[in-house]
Amino acid sequence: MSNRNDTTDFHAIASAIEARGFCVVPDFLGRDEIDFLVEEFDVCPDYSAPPQDKRSAGLRGDQPATGALRENAMGRKETYQRIRPRMEAFAQGVTGAKAALYQILYLQTPITDLPVHQDTDQFFLTAFNPTHLNFWIPLVKPSRTEAGLRLIPWDRLGEQSPRLLNLCRHSGASFMRSLRDGGTWYVSDWSGVHWVDEDLELEEVIETPELGPGDLLLLSHNTVHTTQTTDDRRLAVSLRTCDPETPIDWHRVVGSPTPHRMSHLAGRSRLNFPVFQHIQANDFGATLGDLVPTLTGERE
Repeated sequence: MSNRNDTTDFHAIASAIEARGFCVVPDFLGRDEIDFLVEEFDVCPDYSAPPQDKRSAGLRGDQPATGALRENAMGRKETYQRIRPRMEAFAQGVTGAKAALYQILYLQTPITDLPVHQDTDQFFLTAFNPTHLNFWIPLVKPSRTEAGLRLIPWDRLGEQSPRLLNLCRHSGASFMRSLRDGGTWYVSDWSGVHWVDEDLELEEVIETPELGPGDLLLLSHNTVHTTQTTDDRRLAVSLRTCDPETPIDWHRVVGSPTPHRMSHLAGRSRLNFPVFQHIQANDFGATLGDLVPTLTGERE
């Protein structure tokens, strides 16, 4: 992939992410790069739990299903090898730290329809880490104003609910719901905290950036967001980068007492289960960099 970083104002991008949690970079991908990633989607494996045994593997089949409404998919090693240099160089420009591309996840509507939340799996992997970024890029999108992501900026959340900002700003793995009689319910899958802000209305703080195919929505990994609309097909790719020297705490990966997390791990998460297997085999000591070949399929 081509390198378009020469004229990028990384300081402005980093400042926007610190103040608001996200930044839009127009025309981040060229047409050839978009086409490559769309083609990869049809041959990448599904992002669902791995089979529990050989019999279930045979029933599921080991080939990805293609088509507009197939399951969400995860990048294969060939995808990583082609796009890694550009993604890691850009992330280093933004954070000033080393960067490792450790996850490529394809998401599409109407399959994907997520509530207001902070990402769970990725947060349990690294906890809060300012070098941890989410490159969210639409590849197929019917309109610049539809089928995107809706986000809650840190600055607007702080103006409306300082308490909720404090709960979210350096945390993650949570979701929020609008209450029938007004107000917002916050639940943390990380800490187990439940809290109600009777004065906060989510619709009053949410923003929806306009994005077309190839535009980059760069987010802090714990920015609060939700799916915008799900009636039309939208295919997007989410690429995750973080400092490879980030230590992985196996207690954090597998030890959460919350029911949602226990249920998720019981299904053998595509992200966290291989992490646990690797660190178990290495006396429970690992960094993100140690895990990257396992997560990307490059460790045979």
